Amino acid sequence: MSFKDVKDSANKSDLDIDVVRGLTARAIFEFIIVAFVLCSIGYFAHCQIMHMLGESLEESVSRHIGTITHSVEHEFEQELHEMHIGASMVERGQVSVADLINVSNAFEKGTDNSGIIKENGDPVSGSTRNLPEHEFKELEAVFDGEDVIIYHKGSGLVFAVPVEINGEICMFYQQYSDKDIPKLFSVVSYDGEGRVTISNNKGEWTEISLGEGNGQFYDELHKTPGFKEAYLEATVKDFLTNESTRMVKPFSFNGNDYFIFASYVYGKSFAIYGMVKREAVSAGVDYIHTAMLGGMGMLMLFLIMFARYTVKNVENKELQQEKVMAVQASKTKSDFLSNMSHEIRTPINAILGMDEMILRESKEPTTLEYAENLRHAGVSLLGIVNDILDFSKIEAGKMEIIPVEYQLSSLLNDLVNMLSTRAKKKGLEFHINASPNIPSVLFGDEIRIKQIITNILTNAVKYTEKGSVTLTVDYKDKGTDSIILMVSVKDTGIGIKAEDIEKLFNAFERIEEKRNRTIEGTGLGMNITQQLLHLMNSKLEVASVYGEGSTFSFELEQKAVNREPIGDFEKNFKQSLAQHQEYHEKFTAPKAKILVVDDTVMNLTVVKGLLKQTKIQIDTCESGYDCLKLVAKNKYDIIFLDHRMPGMDGMETIREIQLMTPNPNRNTPVISLTANAISGAREQYIAAGFKDYLTKPINSTHLENLIIKYLPEDKVNKTIAGAETEPVEETKLPEWLTKVEGLNTAEGVEHCGDVDLYIEALTVFAQSVETGADEIERYYESEDWKNYTTKVHALKSSSRVIGALELSERAKRLEDAGNSGYIDEIKQDTKHLLKLYRSYSNKLQPLIQVETDDTDKPLIDENELAE
Repeated sequence: MSFKDVKDSANKSDLDIDVVRGLTARAIFEFIIVAFVLCSIGYFAHCQIMHMLGESLEESVSRHIGTITHSVEHEFEQELHEMHIGASMVERGQVSVADLINVSNAFEKGTDNSGIIKENGDPVSGSTRNLPEHEFKELEAVFDGEDVIIYHKGSGLVFAVPVEINGEICMFYQQYSDKDIPKLFSVVSYDGEGRVTISNNKGEWTEISLGEGNGQFYDELHKTPGFKEAYLEATVKDFLTNESTRMVKPFSFNGNDYFIFASYVYGKSFAIYGMVKREAVSAGVDYIHTAMLGGMGMLMLFLIMFARYTVKNVENKELQQEKVMAVQASKTKSDFLSNMSHEIRTPINAILGMDEMILRESKEPTTLEYAENLRHAGVSLLGIVNDILDFSKIEAGKMEIIPVEYQLSSLLNDLVNMLSTRAKKKGLEFHINASPNIPSVLFGDEIRIKQIITNILTNAVKYTEKGSVTLTVDYKDKGTDSIILMVSVKDTGIGIKAEDIEKLFNAFERIEEKRNRTIEGTGLGMNITQQLLHLMNSKLEVASVYGEGSTFSFELEQKAVNREPIGDFEKNFKQSLAQHQEYHEKFTAPKAKILVVDDTVMNLTVVKGLLKQTKIQIDTCESGYDCLKLVAKNKYDIIFLDHRMPGMDGMETIREIQLMTPNPNRNTPVISLTANAISGAREQYIAAGFKDYLTKPINSTHLENLIIKYLPEDKVNKTIAGAETEPVEETKLPEWLTKVEGLNTAEGVEHCGDVDLYIEALTVFAQSVETGADEIERYYESEDWKNYTTKVHALKSSSRVIGALELSERAKRLEDAGNSGYIDEIKQDTKHLLKLYRSYSNKLQPLIQVETDDTDKPLIDENELAE
């Protein structure tokens, strides 16, 4: 190798080293540049995300303070509303001034914290006045007819409304001390990790503790030097000089981050202030982003993308958690409303029952006037409770639409009976314009349709002072099987402002509250109406001219079961009233023979009583097993078979009848007796082999119509209404029986047909109380929930027949619990049911006859005992 080659080789090596060095330096430089760029991007992204997160957290706190503000304002408005009711009662002379003040002090848990003062400062009630002179001057707008609320540190919160006494406008006030203010409000803040204060617009403030946490961190900060001054500087001073109505801003103290917030309440008369730890709002999301600063290269990009995903994921989880909490809160509220509504209805029914006895028996005009006022108030309260119960069912998703066959003319009859009297009392004309061509029998939820129209008509009557209310019902065809039922209600009432129409359907909100404060109601009726229509794929439409009147209308698709038109409704209604004067059997059938099967003896007694004048031959038995024995031996024209029976129920019994050989009743129509007319009931019974079904409590007209329909024509002798019959001496109820607590004798007589049958049914019920209660208790203790449910189902039916409505309602609730598998509810309520059930043994003691001689009764054989 020459020197040249060696030199070239050396030069080449040096060149390679330089190239490598250059490439390395360039790679390091590029790496540094890329790392710097990526870190800058990461840092910028970090700052942006932190900024966005801060805005999001501030928005969350703002929504929260909005909720608290709404809660406080609602409590203010509720307090004023209740005071107006009291003032209105004083003005109408329903209560005295002294009674109003005593009741107010008792309910508000204060001492002399209520009063009525004249404009000159003299007290109407009491010898002294609790209000300082400067506070009294701030309340003087009350004498001009305005509502006023003020607050002063030390004196507390004062509500004042006008009340007219002896032609003079006076001030009715309620005063709450600082320590009592928290009792007035019910607000929630981050599981107790926070504190809310209330202030007037002068910056005087008092504290309201929140939640079980009770704001412990705030209590510790409050003792720290300089905290209170810094907090007041950052909230009260800043907010009072700000034009906005709500404020949320970060706040740092001793190295910790918080959010402070403020909001005006009731215009700008008051403000509420509060604070919460940032971490209580952010749920720890802040710490995710610090990892971004240590990432480089692709890892940094990945972390940025991952951080965005994480933030989104955390937000989604928070939303899911909030959704779960909201659903749970809604369920808890609905359960509470439902349970409370059920429990409140029981004493209301008792009150109305006792009041009815006063109206029947008293001869004193003053007492009758009081009793009539009590009845109106009780009925109104019962309506409110029923609205709340329906509202809670709808919120919980438990409201079901149950379509059945119904006669449109019957529905219209009920509406006339319910609303015409109320309209006449206000001097209003009440009209029903029903097209004579509407099909007579439709398929839909008759009960809910009636409830919807009743709500609309009731509102129309309440808000109409003169003129008329008109219900119009028409239809249009939709194919061969269905029609569109068109319903509208027009009134000449006060009308609704265009901007208030949407508020009409908000729950617990009433439009023009101040103007309509004397009109009863909860603000739930239209909300329930709209939601019920929504469940039936419809919507309530409203057209109104303020000061002239309103028209509410809706359309519902209904299946037309019978295309025969209803005809002239008004004419038919008058004829039905004339025919309703006196009961007369529709037929006699002395040659016909029927079998009635029901495990409740009282139901058998009722059927025999209702059919007594028809002279039809009736066999009865109390179980599916006995039914099979009788069916094998005798030929019947009709068999009535109870659905729910212990042992062999109605479905099992009819299957056995169909399989029986020989069978003299193979072609005998079997009709189901049931207490539950649920959706699809007819199809269910037809599929099982029944010809038809009859609901309990049994309606005598429906019973006779079914018998006429299914009896052979040659065995039916139809009678003419008004034909001469032998006079029957009318039996009167024993006086002691009308005084039995919890027993609606009028409804019992109506179910049984006459007084004699009612006493007979009541006697059977009384004699079976102990046996029936023992059976329910035995099934309960052995946790045989199927037979337990069957027994409370039977009790529901039999107790309703005799007019024991509370007992029937409790049994119905436990039947529903048994059908749904709600064992906790069964365990909680069964003892109350049994106590109430057994109480009738004492209440009806005069009807119970104890058999003392059983020596002539044969012993039951083993097979019958097993059955």
